[in-house]
Amino acid sequence: MSFEIALYAGEIRVKLRTQGKTRSEADMLISATAKIHKLTLVTHNIRDFEGCEILLFNPFS
Repeated sequence: MSFEIALYAGEIRVKLRTQGKTRSEADMLISATAKIHKLTLVTHNIRDFEGCEILLFNPFS
């Protein structure tokens, strides 16, 4: 993890919290890593990452 990832994770977590959406620190670090490295996050748990401004893919849908 880099400083850039940690910073972005905190920023997006605060943004979502102000919208009434609570997310775990771990999910925000995963999301920030995907965003910084321009990756698509592959997960069955799409709901926890909505609003994180990353590409999501659910292989089970």
